[in-house]
Amino acid sequence: PALLTQSLQLGVTLLLGLYVLNASYGFEGSFRRLGDFRFVSESLGGPVEPGVVVGRNRFAGTWLGAVPMPVPRNYLEGIDVQKRDFESHYWSYLRGEWGQQGWWYYYLYGLAVKVPLGVWALALLAAGLGLCRRGYAAAWRDELTVLAPAAAVLTLVSGETGFNHHLRYVLPIFPFCFVWMSKAARVPASRERKLPEWPRLLTAGATGWAVVSSLLVYPHCMSYFNEAAGGPANGSAHLVDSNIDWGQDLFYLRDWLKEHPEARPLELAYFGFVDPRVAGIEFKTPPMGPTDADDARRAEYGRIGPYPGWYAISISMSRGYAHSVPNGSGGSLYVPLHGLSYFHRFDPVAHAGWSIYIYRITPEQCAQMRREMGLPALPEPAGAPSESR
Repeated sequence: PALLTQSLQLGVTLLLGLYVLNASYGFEGSFRRLGDFRFVSESLGGPVEPGVVVGRNRFAGTWLGAVPMPVPRNYLEGIDVQKRDFESHYWSYLRGEWGQQGWWYYYLYGLAVKVPLGVWALALLAAGLGLCRRGYAAAWRDELTVLAPAAAVLTLVSGETGFNHHLRYVLPIFPFCFVWMSKAARVPASRERKLPEWPRLLTAGATGWAVVSSLLVYPHCMSYFNEAAGGPANGSAHLVDSNIDWGQDLFYLRDWLKEHPEARPLELAYFGFVDPRVAGIEFKTPPMGPTDADDARRAEYGRIGPYPGWYAISISMSRGYAHSVPNGSGGSLYVPLHGLSYFHRFDPVAHAGWSIYIYRITPEQCAQMRREMGLPALPEPAGAPSESR
């Protein structure tokens, strides 16, 4: 009877979850037959045919194609688009290394450096109490109900190694983990033996540690890294992209520029989705650095950085990210892999938040760095980057 009751409760919970999911989409396209979709990924659409980008469906004409999908149309199509991205094998970054596919341990590593150490302490405390103290242990079915969804999500996303960019893909595991960890703070149900107070004290200390650690980085929460990782100042040594830099510090750069009018003219490589001119920032794009032997030869014509001047560089770009950036005149410029990584050779003079670093490259620093990089010296007097391009 107890097992039947728990099964019914789980079934009702799943049905309620499906209802909330469909309701949030206004039931748009809910219960559409699987065979009526047009997919773009190979997993759902089948092998790519020459000249056909959309309109494929590997389930059409099969019995599965007649099955109604209990999710909104856009929800399933969003999964399809995400699956296509994984199949594209974009460049991925982890611990200073770039690869044209991901790593199965990417999300485990990301959790290790992004989750506050106080939260990790709570997890270890909950595990230890559950194993060693009966008063803190729940029935194995209850433990499984909470931990199985978290393990399933982590396993599912870790198996997608086409590319790794965003730790946010494992965010659904946190509610389950927090519920499971809460056992460390509950009052023991057993009256046969009084359990000590130290678990509650350790829980309070670990919780306080996590809160204080997070508040010390506020409001730059996206750039948070725990103390073992070196904090946000060292975050890009571990992860880039949305894990630290999503263009969120543009207005902090604007405020810094207002306080430092000497930082003109400014050359900016902004890893974001808004033209910085919207924030009142006038800029040009910095020169690309040498990325191969041909680039080094083209440096003889004065088209390869570094150059003296003021620069604001998003941390993802200085770590070598290949991406399009606004060019200051309403268009965009594609930065190749490692196109701006030479900025990591310089020490920034300031930073806007923890995602945009500001550099003042003097003629002396520029000349020394060009020698170290094997680039020809700039003519005297050194022209501005915009003049050379």
